[in-house]
Amino acid sequence: IIDNIFDPFFSTKDITEGTGLGLSVVHGIVKAHRGGLQVESVPNEGTTFEIFLPQSQERNIEEEKALETHNYKGMSILFVEDDEDQLNTVPRVLQGLGHHVTAVNDPNDGIDMVEKNGKRFDLVISDYDMPVMRGTKLAGILNHLPFILVSGRDDSVTASKRYKNIVKVLRKPYDKKDLSWALNSISGRS
Repeated sequence: IIDNIFDPFFSTKDITEGTGLGLSVVHGIVKAHRGGLQVESVPNEGTTFEIFLPQSQERNIEEEKALETHNYKGMSILFVEDDEDQLNTVPRVLQGLGHHVTAVNDPNDGIDMVEKNGKRFDLVISDYDMPVMRGTKLAGILNHLPFILVSGRDDSVTASKRYKNIVKVLRKPYDKKDLSWALNSISGRS
């Protein structure tokens, strides 16, 4: 099956465990950066993926200085994401940027934390596509909090325009720099 692993919607997992888009997205990102992938797999031992990217000679010094100058810290962030990998990774990145993070995989748990427990949050970062409810619906319920909506879908930008508290739509894939810029733009508003 190694010849099919980068095909969209190809998966060996059960339909409830994934969409078969993960490696397809990785392949697209690597190719968009003029890179290459090498895969080696040994049955019952494991699989190794190597990603090769061209070295960039460009550095945007002004962007790096701006990030250092306006690096707002100490916000209390509610992070809502149903994908376990994102739920384990992004909060660590946010904490590394100097913020306090509460991460939940169910939007209803986030609503309960904000409304019932009186927990104070400065903003919410939420995925757009979740099985329980869309991130836009969550933004509508928690409309008193600034929102960063995270999505890889084009229609998320249009859908977010109905909600005044969605101040940024962060497009997947994103990195630490993109996340920092989005947070800084929200911090600058308060």
